[in-house]
Amino acid sequence: MDFARRVGLRNPWWLHSLGLMLACTIFTADVLLPPGAGVPILYLLVILAYAASGRPAWLATATAVCGSLIVAGFLVGVMAAPADSPLPAINRGLTLVALLVTAELLWSRMRGHHKLRVLAEEIEDIEARSRGVQELASDGIVTIDGGGRIVSVNAAAERMFGYEPGELLGRNVTDLMPEELQARHADYTGNFVRSREPRDAGAGREVEGRKKDGSLFWMSLSASEIAVRDGRLFTGILRDLSEQRTITAAMRASEARFRVMFEASPIGLVLCEVDGRIRQANDAFLELIGYSNDEALALNFWDLIADQDDLSRTQTERSVRVSRLRTSHEKELIRKHHGSVPVLLNGVIVEGTDGEERVWFTVESHAELKQAQQKLLRLSLYDDLTGLANRKLFRDNVVKSLAHARREQTRLALLYLDLDGFKPVNDTLGHDAGDKLLRMVANRLKSTLRVDDFIGRLGGDEFAVLIEDVGSPDDAANVADKIIDTLAQPFNINGHQVHVGTSIGIAIGPANGADAAALARFADVAMYKAKDRGGSRYQFYSDSLHAEVARRADMEVDLRDAQKKGQFTLRYQPQLDLDSDRLVAFEALLHWEHPERGLVPAVEFMPLLEQFGMIGAVGDWLLEKSCAELRRWLGLRDGGDLRLAVNVSAVQLADVTFAERALAILDAAGIEPFRLEVGVAERALMQDDKRLVSTLRELQEHGVGIAIDGFGTAGSSLIHLKQLPPVKTLKIDRSFIADVPGNAGDRAIVTATIALAHGVGLKVTAEGVETEWQKRFLKQAGCDFAQGRHFWQPLDGDAVAELLTIHGIDAARELEHAG
Repeated sequence: MDFARRVGLRNPWWLHSLGLMLACTIFTADVLLPPGAGVPILYLLVILAYAASGRPAWLATATAVCGSLIVAGFLVGVMAAPADSPLPAINRGLTLVALLVTAELLWSRMRGHHKLRVLAEEIEDIEARSRGVQELASDGIVTIDGGGRIVSVNAAAERMFGYEPGELLGRNVTDLMPEELQARHADYTGNFVRSREPRDAGAGREVEGRKKDGSLFWMSLSASEIAVRDGRLFTGILRDLSEQRTITAAMRASEARFRVMFEASPIGLVLCEVDGRIRQANDAFLELIGYSNDEALALNFWDLIADQDDLSRTQTERSVRVSRLRTSHEKELIRKHHGSVPVLLNGVIVEGTDGEERVWFTVESHAELKQAQQKLLRLSLYDDLTGLANRKLFRDNVVKSLAHARREQTRLALLYLDLDGFKPVNDTLGHDAGDKLLRMVANRLKSTLRVDDFIGRLGGDEFAVLIEDVGSPDDAANVADKIIDTLAQPFNINGHQVHVGTSIGIAIGPANGADAAALARFADVAMYKAKDRGGSRYQFYSDSLHAEVARRADMEVDLRDAQKKGQFTLRYQPQLDLDSDRLVAFEALLHWEHPERGLVPAVEFMPLLEQFGMIGAVGDWLLEKSCAELRRWLGLRDGGDLRLAVNVSAVQLADVTFAERALAILDAAGIEPFRLEVGVAERALMQDDKRLVSTLRELQEHGVGIAIDGFGTAGSSLIHLKQLPPVKTLKIDRSFIADVPGNAGDRAIVTATIALAHGVGLKVTAEGVETEWQKRFLKQAGCDFAQGRHFWQPLDGDAVAELLTIHGIDAARELEHAG
C-alpha cells in the first residue's frame, strides 16, 4: 500500500480491479469465447466486482470503460483512473442498462459458439460415415480436383488398379488411363472447369483403365462434378467389367454356336409357346411342312398335327406339360400342299429368360427313321460283308433249334468252319482281296447247302452251319465233306489263283451239349483238333476231347501262373564246330519248372503260349535272359567268339514291333547283333507271310543271323528258300539224323541237303546228334556244326560259365563223351 500511495494510487480498489480484469481477460479470451468476445464480459465482471465490494457501480463502469486497451479486436490490457478523479456524473439507471446490454451480448456469443461446436461434430460424423460407406463399397470411388490430382480414393479402387493403400493419393488421374485417352481427358475436364454450373460428367460409360503393371482393362465410369468453397471436385464411380465382358463374350459365342446348329441341323427344330404358337423354326422344319418362315410364325403347332380330335390334342399337350422332360410321339404333320408326313416328335419344356415356359420340339421324318431302324436291325443281326447271319442271330437260331430237337426228340448238327491259308492271302493280296474271298466263300456255302441249312459268319475267317433233323452223324459228315471239297477248289481273286482249305469241327445236339453255349464250345474244340491234325478235314466232338478241353483250360491257368511266379527257365545246348571240335554257340531252350510235372520242354506248351497270347511276353523274357548270360560268358576264358541261337515263333515274327524290341534288348545287354542267330521254323517260312518276311529282313539288315529250323519237315525246297530274306544257316531236323548212317535213304537226304546248302552259300547245323557214328558221318559229309546229347546235355547258365572257365572253347576235346 505504501507503494500505491507513493505512485498516487490512494484507493485499494485499483489493485483489486486490475487483478480481476486480468483474470477475466485470460479466461474469456482463451477458454470461453472466440477472439473479440472478451470485452463485453469484462465489463460485466468488473461491474459485478464493484457491486460486490459495496462501491458504486457507476464508478466501476466508468473506470472500466476508460481503462480498456483493445488491439486488432483483442483485449490486451486496461487503464484505470482513481475513483476520485474528476469524472462526469453518470446516472445509476444508465449503469444498469449497460449491465443488461453487456449480459445479452455475452449470452448471444456463448450460444452461437455452442451451435458451431455441435455443427462441427455433426460434420465430422457425416464424414466418418461417408468414409465407411466408401471403404465398404464394391465399386471403386475416386475423387479428383480441378487439376486432375487424386484427393481421395477407396480401397476397392486401389485393388482394382493394383495399388497399395494411400499410393494413389496426390497422383494425377491420367496415371489410371491408357496413353491415347490422356489428352482427351485433359480437354474434357478443361471444359468442365471453364463452365460455371456443376453437372454430371456421364453415367455408365465404358472406358479402358490402366493398372499399375501397365495392363489394360475395361470398366464402367459414372462421374459427377461437385462445387466446393475453394473450387470444384470430380467424383467417379468405377466398376471392373472384365468378368462381365468375358461372360458376355461367352454368351455371344454360345448364341452363335446355337444359331449355327439350329440352322444347320438336319432335324426339324421348333420353339413354341405352351399353347402352340410358333416362335422359331429352322429350315429343316420349314422344308418338312412346306411353309415359309413368316407363314410358320403365324401358325399354331398343335393345328399342324393331323387326324387328332380335341381329346387327343389335349392328351398330347398334357403329356408335354406334365412330364416336363423329353417325350416322344409318333404323329403326322399337315403339309402346306402335299397332304401329311409321318414324323416322330420329341418335346421338352424350357424356361425362357422372361420366366415364361416354352416347348422345344424336334421333328424327324418317321419314314426315314423307319428305314434307318430297319437298317440298324439288319446290321445287328446280319454280317454286313457277306450277308450271312452274324454270331448273335446264329446263336439265337441254335437256341431255338435245340429247343425244337428236345421237344421233337430229333438231332441237329453244329459245324464250325475255320479257313486254312486265309491269312497269307489277306496279307499278300491285301484286305480288299481278303474281303472278296470271304464273300466268295459265303456264296459257295449257300450254293452247296440246302435252303433249310442255316449259315452264319462268326467273325474273321470263321463260319458256322446249323443242320436240323440230322438222321445220323454220317449225314453231318457228308455235309462236311461237301464243304471241304467245294472250298478246296481255287478262287480267282483279281486275276490270282488262290487256294484255301477249311478245318471243320462237328458237335451233335442235344447229345453233345444241352445248351447253345456248350454245343458251340464243343464244336470249336473239335475244329481246333481238326486244324492240329493238318487241316482240310473234319473232326467230331467226342467225350475223349472233353478231357482235352479241360486239360487245355487247366494248362492256361498253370501257364499264366508260371509266368507270374517265374517258373520258366532256360537251358543252353552247346553247338560244336565239327572241323575244329570247338564250341561256337549255345542254343537257348525254354523249359517250364512245373511244381508237379518237373521240367517240361517247350515243345509241349509253346503252341499253347501262342494260342493264349502269352508268346510275346515270354519270348521277350527269353531273349533278355539269354543275352544277359551271353554277356557274362564273353568275359570268360576264350569266350570272345561265342554266339547265341534263339528260336522265334511265327507269331512273334508277325508282330511288326518285334525287330525293334529285339535290337533294343541286344543294345541294352551290350551284345553286337552279329552274335545273335534267330531260328525260324521251315513251316512258318512256307506261309509267305509278308509281315514275317519284313521282320526277318529288318533283323538281317542290322547283322542278325537267320537260320531255318527243322529243315525238311515242311517239304520246302532250297530254291524256294533262296527267294526269302538272306538266310545264313540251315538246320537239319533231328528226324533225318536219327537213323544215319545206317538208313541209306536218310543218309542220301542228309548228304544231298548239305551239298545243296553249300551250293547256295548256306552253313549247315545238324540237330539231335546222339552217337559218335553220327558225328563222324556228318563231318565226312561236310556238315559245319552239330549239337546234341552226344556232346552235352542242355546246361544252365552257371554250368556253361563253369565249363568255359575250366576248359574254354576246347572243352569238347577233353569232355567229348561227358554227360
